[in-house]
Amino acid sequence: MRITTRSFAAVLFTFLIAAVALVQWPRHSAALQTNTAISVVSAGNYLAPVTPEGIVALFGQGLSSQIFKANTKPLPTSLGGVSIRVNGAFAPLFFVSPGQINFLIPAGTATGLANIAVFASDGSTRTGTVEIANAAPALFTFNADGNGVAAAVALRVTANNTFVYEPIAQYDATANRWQSLSLNLGPASERLFLILYASGARGVANSLRVLLGGIEVTPAAAGASPDFTGVEQINVEIPRALIGRGRPNLSLIAANTRA
Repeated sequence: MRITTRSFAAVLFTFLIAAVALVQWPRHSAALQTNTAISVVSAGNYLAPVTPEGIVALFGQGLSSQIFKANTKPLPTSLGGVSIRVNGAFAPLFFVSPGQINFLIPAGTATGLANIAVFASDGSTRTGTVEIANAAPALFTFNADGNGVAAAVALRVTANNTFVYEPIAQYDATANRWQSLSLNLGPASERLFLILYASGARGVANSLRVLLGGIEVTPAAAGASPDFTGVEQINVEIPRALIGRGRPNLSLIAANTRA
């Protein structure tokens, strides 16, 4: 199964990327003790290390006077008067706000401890470091906090080779969170796939494995998303052995690192 473009899944992920950009993750923001301190983590699971060509979130204070979002490709390296350098190289920017910047680790960034320099809109500079690894898989989630339901859609392939997209989650206004939906695998003549989105697995896409309800599944396709910079798309068929197993846990394994 090849990775396709401009599907319902792509429309869904446009929403999810916007949600990730707008999330202020409190455990990082609250930990910053001075207005010059910064914290850099994956935008998928809010953990380090991060990877070249991976989407990261930087938290700090007084980074920008207001909110700016990139709306061009290639991504800009200056947004609202803010720029970032990683080991001296300008980083492409997705989103800038007073307390958070989402950006892309430049391609070719060496593994090991990387120096991060933030040039804020008021002319001030903040510096920090982040560990760079070859692989640090992080699945995006509906709740944009690294937990809960994976950011995914189901793709049903019918007996006559018709493709039908189906949701895997719905929003619970009472809980203020997205909750998973039950999936019907249908008759044996049909196949049901999950289309997942991740960051930090690009360099090892050919060796990705997925654990679904404890069953190891080799992706039908995995690689750079054709629609979203810094995102890997992973298509995995749901095993029929999971029928009747409820809501199974999902993990992504890359280079022996699990997301």
